[in-house]
Order: sequence, then C-alpha cells, then structure tokens
Amino acid sequence: MIWLKHLFYKAAGKLIVKRYFSRQQIAAIESRIRSSESSHMGEIRVVIESGLPVNYWSRGARARAEDLFSLLRVWDTEENSGVMIYILLSSHQLELLADRGIFYKAGADLWQELLDRLSGEIYRGTLLSEALGRILDEITEVLSEYYPAASGDQNELPDHPVIIA
Repeated sequence: MIWLKHLFYKAAGKLIVKRYFSRQQIAAIESRIRSSESSHMGEIRVVIESGLPVNYWSRGARARAEDLFSLLRVWDTEENSGVMIYILLSSHQLELLADRGIFYKAGADLWQELLDRLSGEIYRGTLLSEALGRILDEITEVLSEYYPAASGDQNELPDHPVIIA
C-alpha cells in the first residue's frame, strides 16, 4: 500500500512540500548552502521530492537519488567533491550521496554516520529543516577539511534546493 501514499503525495506535491518546508525555510537552506560553499571547493545540492514517480516504486528511494545525482550533475564537479542530500517526503526517507573524490577521502563510514544521524533526528521529532541545517553544517566541516577554499573557486552548481512536487 506504500504506492498509494506515493501517489497521493505526488498528486498533492506542492501542498506536501509546503507542509514540511516554508518559503523562508527553503530560502534559509539556500543561504546556508551558499555560505557553506564559500568555505570550501565542494558543491552541495539538496533535493526534496514529494513522492516517488511510478517507475521507481519497485526500485526505491536510493535508485531515485542516484539517478537525480547524475541528472543534476552533482558527480560532474571539477574536484569530484559534490554532495547531495535527497529527502523523499512520502516515505520519510533520506539519502546522502557523495561524489567519488570526497566519498573516498572522508570514508564510507562517515557518510553513513551522517545519514543515520539525520534519520535519527527526524525519527525523534526534530523538525526536518532544523535537522537538515545541522547536517549541512557537518558536511561543510568535512568539505572544508578535504577541499579548503581557494581563490578563484567557481560555484559550479546552483545553491537553491531542488523541489520535485
């Protein structure tokens, strides 16, 4: 019956997203990403989706996140330092994907720990936008350690969250 929830969330997409994130919270996420990227050469994308498209019902949120990681070209940064946080509202699932450069430098355990922490905070009732903000701060620390800011660093990807309603 989970497909029914995905279908409903997809149909009511914009209303569902507004239920979880106000305009001010979306703007704050964008500002936080912009500020973060001024301290390192990494790129951060946040993707918020209301419900899984039909063709992903059997494949799941991870497959959708991986496809969006590619589609949004998060993997295509000069330093291989892109990180994407994917939030699927219909099933309260989160995915954290890191490009090969930062993934290997920081280690798989770190990315899983960050994902587990974000999921745990949500489970304990922390507002999604607050938990996301804290995880963005931690990702900033990781990227700053391995890819410190350099003069002439270009902002390779947009900072605004991608909303798929």
